[in-house]
Amino acid sequence: MKPLILYSMPRTRSTAMLQACKHPQKLHEPFDNLTLFPEGRFDIWQLGKNWQRVVPPSRWDAIKFQMNQPGTVSKFFGHSLYYLDSANDWFQEVQDQGTHEIFVIVRDFKEVAWSYFLAFYFGWDSRMQYTPDSVTVHTKCIEMFDFIVQCFIEFLPRNARLISWEHLPGEYFDKSTVQISDQKTNTKLDLVANRDWCEEHIERLQQKYHPVLQDRVYNMPWA
Repeated sequence: MKPLILYSMPRTRSTAMLQACKHPQKLHEPFDNLTLFPEGRFDIWQLGKNWQRVVPPSRWDAIKFQMNQPGTVSKFFGHSLYYLDSANDWFQEVQDQGTHEIFVIVRDFKEVAWSYFLAFYFGWDSRMQYTPDSVTVHTKCIEMFDFIVQCFIEFLPRNARLISWEHLPGEYFDKSTVQISDQKTNTKLDLVANRDWCEEHIERLQQKYHPVLQDRVYNMPWA
C-alpha cells in the first residue's frame, strides 16, 4: 500500500476518516506537540515558530520514517506545517517525488467554523467535554480560526484529490468500522450567548475565503 496523507482543517471529521482508512498504520497529527512530546513539555501555540528549535532531530527522523512507510496513513493540518519547517520541507519533497497518495478533506465551511467554536469551549472530543451553562465566543477564537483557514490554504498540496465523510472511496476507506458519536451540536448552539455575532463573523470569513477556496480547493478532482 502506497503511504497516504489526509490533509485538512480541524473539525472536518478527519479523525473519523483516519480511523476508517484501510491502511493498517495510522498517524494522528504527527507534527502535534503531544505526538512529538508525549510528556507534554512544550506547547506549539505558545512557542510559535520557535517550535522548530525544540524538536530533536532524532524524534523528527523517527516520525518521518513512519510517514514514509507503505501501509501508513498520516493525518495533519496546515497550521502544523506553519510551525514546523522541516515538516513542510518533507511535505514538499513528497509532492515533488509523488511517493504518497494525498487526499484533501473538505466539509461545509459554516459547519467547520461552528464545530471549531463549540469544541473550543465545550471540549475537543468526548473525553474532554465541558458543560458550562452558557458561553460567549471571543474575538481570539475567531482570530485563531481565521489563522487556521489561512494555513490550510497556504500549504495546500499539489496533485491531490478531494474527499469528504459523505464521499469516501471504498478502495481506501470502510465507514462501517467507525462510530460517529452525537456531538449534541444543537444543544451546544443554544448555549452560545452571542450566536448572531458569531454568524456574522462566519459569514465574513466565508466571503473572504470563498474565491480562493473555490479556485484552489473545490476545483480539485474527487477521489
